[in-house]
Amino acid sequence: MMLHETSRQQTVDLTLLNESERRILTLLAEGHTVKSIAGVTSWSVAGINERLRSPRRKTGVGSSRELARLLATQKNRDEKIDLAEAD
Repeated sequence: MMLHETSRQQTVDLTLLNESERRILTLLAEGHTVKSIAGVTSWSVAGINERLRSPRRKTGVGSSRELARLLATQKNRDEKIDLAEAD
């Protein structure tokens, strides 16, 4: 996935994320807080924070909210492609 920035391009490989990281980031993109994510899942607040730190390290994206937004954008793109192929 390519993310265009002001004067440079940054490649973010979202395939590096495991399923639990994707789930947490999806909830974050939907507007949940760490505390509300802990309430929705069986994980502690500390566990949620670790599941947010790990994908930032893997991808090099400094913000969990930004990474969540990128994941949501990619998911939306993938869904649109699937709809186009079904026609």
